[in-house]
Amino acid sequence: MRQRLGVPAAPWGEEDKWFGHQTLRDNVALLDDELLQQINAVVAAAGREVFTKKGRRARRGA
Repeated sequence: MRQRLGVPAAPWGEEDKWFGHQTLRDNVALLDDELLQQINAVVAAAGREVFTKKGRRARRGA
């Protein structure tokens, strides 16, 4: 999303850049179904990885 808005990733410790409501509305309107599906796939994969790791820790401690 940051790349889509033309904002480089801020290194840790630096202040985040804030965007006005209209700027966000204008940019979100540019998202198409294909890009949203790609974003969803990346987020879902990351979530599965996190929950898989948590499940493994819980089983080891039992």
